[in-house]
Amino acid sequence: MTSRLLRSNTGEDSLTRAKGCQRTFLPLDDIATIPNAADLFAVWQAARRDGELPAKSIVDPVTLKPNTLSHLILMDVEKETGRIRYRLTGTAVDRVQNRNLTGHYVDENRPLELRDILLSDLSKLARDWEPQLAEMRFQNRTGHSRRVRVLRLALSAIDGPANEVAHFVLVFDAT
Repeated sequence: MTSRLLRSNTGEDSLTRAKGCQRTFLPLDDIATIPNAADLFAVWQAARRDGELPAKSIVDPVTLKPNTLSHLILMDVEKETGRIRYRLTGTAVDRVQNRNLTGHYVDENRPLELRDILLSDLSKLARDWEPQLAEMRFQNRTGHSRRVRVLRLALSAIDGPANEVAHFVLVFDAT
């Protein structure tokens, strides 16, 4: 399934620049500088056993800090097509995007440069399962400049194989 994830030609280096967009991978040691990310990362690490992916069930509103939920993005990877759909976006995400992304697909994102970088990064995450800490700079749909630091993690399905990416969870901080 992960081989069918949409790919882009933006590359996978630590710094990617595209017209109006920039992505820099940050060291995981910087995770403590992103509110709520360290908690989710600790839960993800604790649930990862024997080289298997944690299941989506670790994203439990009861156990996560209340403020984490507003900064959370949960994505589904459609098994048949490999398209990535926003399952849930928190209110802080909606404010940055100036819209609710729930139900939309990543390949529908604009600007196109941001979409391509995100698809490339998620494709890499689906292949290697390694957590990504990144800083993104872009203009949203209404032209407002945004700087977002985001932790991205791969998850398996609750009732599926633990070696297959079925979801992504992201937690971010925007300035």
